[in-house]
Amino acid sequence: TQTRVRLVDFELGVGLVLALTVSLYVGNALKDLVCAPRPLAMTTRGEGDEGEEDGSGSSKTRRLPKICLLTADSSGASEAKSLLEYGFPSSHVMNSLVLSLHAVECCRERFPAWPLFSTSSFSVSVAAARAVAVLWTLLVALARVACGMHTPVDVAGGLLSGFLVVAALALEDVGGGAGGGLSLDAGYVAWLASRGPAAAALHTLATALLLRLHPLPLKYTTSFEATTAIAGACAGVALGVSLGGGSHPLLPLSPSSLSSSFAPFTPFAALRRVVAGLALVALVKEVSKRAVLSLVPLPYRALPLRLRRLWQPPVRSLSRNERMERLGIPVDADGRPWDEVLTANFFGYASLGWAVAGLAPAGFQAAG
Repeated sequence: TQTRVRLVDFELGVGLVLALTVSLYVGNALKDLVCAPRPLAMTTRGEGDEGEEDGSGSSKTRRLPKICLLTADSSGASEAKSLLEYGFPSSHVMNSLVLSLHAVECCRERFPAWPLFSTSSFSVSVAAARAVAVLWTLLVALARVACGMHTPVDVAGGLLSGFLVVAALALEDVGGGAGGGLSLDAGYVAWLASRGPAAAALHTLATALLLRLHPLPLKYTTSFEATTAIAGACAGVALGVSLGGGSHPLLPLSPSSLSSSFAPFTPFAALRRVVAGLALVALVKEVSKRAVLSLVPLPYRALPLRLRRLWQPPVRSLSRNERMERLGIPVDADGRPWDEVLTANFFGYASLGWAVAGLAPAGFQAAG
């Protein structure tokens, strides 16, 4: 029972990390599988467009109006970067729906004593919270269509995919037991805490396999890079949870879940944790970035080329590197092999996830 109470501290945060990871992977995999261009990419024309003849027989250039996104970047770099991804389904819509609606479901299951869910009209409160989540997602969907980044089909695909992910994560009766079944993400957290580092290792292997199964798009997109980053962060969180065994003294989200071993909540204590946690994560980020960029290339360069060619990420080359082309290894814009860059990216973000879910809680506990 004590372990179960302490796991409540983690279930909401880790559940949302897992939900975002699943949503981003599914959405980006569908994008690179379908390869449907964004409407802005199909309508914007440049200087070399073919014109139409006017009445005098001379050619007159016709240009469609330039569509600018509402960003602070006046150079157009944000638009250019956005166009590097395909359009179907809309990741903004899908992730907005998954995170907001899944958060409502997490709070409904784990914190029924909260004022939002403790009124006599319990079902009305839950329905209202769900309605707000869906309304927010619809506003995001309208914005994505209005700025020319997605078609109505794209946002409809994002809505449908998002609902499917939420439904999968909300499946009950995972784990069972006297206390009733758990939802999929709660069962996942309990499994990590009970199995220890072996569960984190299995999680990482499963993640590597899913990343390898990601579709290869027709042209270069940034989708796989984003998926690798969030998958690495989730793997780091899994490591932190598994090493802690569910005993991390994170600030509980409900006063009723406070254990007698926890210090009483004060705003100053919360502020100290935020400041100390952000400083620790920033330090880990700088150290890990330098470490992975130096260490990751070493084992790759020691591998036989035939073996290395079998494990190439589904990313297109961004520059010419004749030696790597002969070896069948794609490279990034700086000519660096993508397998080295993305592996370093994965472990760099994994260190951040571990710092948040493992190192920081351990530091808080050591500091009392």
